[in-house]
Amino acid sequence: YQEETGYEEYDDYQYAEQGDTMAGQQQGPMNPDDLSQYVVSDQFSKEYHCSLCNTFKAPRPSKVKNHLEAIHFPGQFIYSCDICDKTLAGRNALNIHKSTVHSKKSKF
Repeated sequence: YQEETGYEEYDDYQYAEQGDTMAGQQQGPMNPDDLSQYVVSDQFSKEYHCSLCNTFKAPRPSKVKNHLEAIHFPGQFIYSCDICDKTLAGRNALNIHKSTVHSKKSKF
């Protein structure tokens, strides 16, 4: 899956429950895979960009999806750490948590 889309598949997310949406307001993605609809590939520069703001560009679609989660849909998805069960808002926050709190390097 990651090779095909450049985006890791995560099953440890929960959709954050939202209150009633306002009339005409877009609900947004229901799961992290839905973010793909906002990732656009530029064949000339071999980069990907965010179709919502057209300002964020990255060499991999996974980076654009992290941007989408953090900037355009903050708090939309809640991730649980598979080691300590801590919940975090966003895939990037989960990755940072795992690399700092559960680092395999011994601390002196």
